[in-house]
Amino acid sequence: MVTPFEEAAVQAAVDVEKTRLSALESAGAKFKRIARELCTIAFSDLGDYLAVSDGGEISAIPFSEIAPRKRKALKKIKEHTQIKESADGTSIFKDSRVEFELYDKLDALKYLCKLRGDEPAQKQEHRFPDGVPVVPLTEEKQAELERMKVVLKKKSISEGIPEGDR
Repeated sequence: MVTPFEEAAVQAAVDVEKTRLSALESAGAKFKRIARELCTIAFSDLGDYLAVSDGGEISAIPFSEIAPRKRKALKKIKEHTQIKESADGTSIFKDSRVEFELYDKLDALKYLCKLRGDEPAQKQEHRFPDGVPVVPLTEEKQAELERMKVVLKKKSISEGIPEGDR
């Protein structure tokens, strides 16, 4: 039987959860939007941001050509530029490198699985009635158990014990 105290505690927890969800939704964190953002990250592809020529040269795709939704998967962009002058002072060289970092796809996939309710099974410890944990058999003990079953089966057959009683 549920006591009035327990009933009040459950109701308080429900009220807090409703308030929290309401605040998140009013700030724009609707379930559909969260799922869409996670999908953007989870299914992002570096090919959406970089182009590789037939000769193997890599170049960045201009931001104006990248869909706004796909830009949200970018975590960081760094540009490294060096300007060097030749030893004789006749030429100036510009070396520019761009580094892209996307948000972690595996994390996004894990969060999506949680949203779907597809979380992996949790490890559970089984115990005997007296509280002693059940320990899985090692391969060696499993093999010994199988040998014992064969011996017992042969013995029961030789002694004429009906199969249903073995």
